[in-house]
Amino acid sequence: MAAGATEEAERYCRLNHDPGLAATWAEKHGNLKTAAKYYREARDLDGALRCARASGEELTVARVREWRTEFTEALRIWKKLGRTADVARLAKRYPLLRS
Repeated sequence: MAAGATEEAERYCRLNHDPGLAATWAEKHGNLKTAAKYYREARDLDGALRCARASGEELTVARVREWRTEFTEALRIWKKLGRTADVARLAKRYPLLRS
């Protein structure tokens, strides 16, 4: 299937309120960051984590870890990336994470 046709299929799924199928199309197309977002909308956090890891973007992995309520892992990645605002936000929201 051509890239344009894949994007059209993804758009069709989104318009028809099927984010899980849209995520599958985005993943097949290689747009892993978008696929992770669609998997979150579909409440498939395992799929979101799989795509985030495959994308190789630590920022996306940290976000997915936070969506999955894996706050310790998310905090570790935020600190590694030097994202002080995200570290402060998590520490404020979940005071037991402070260390």
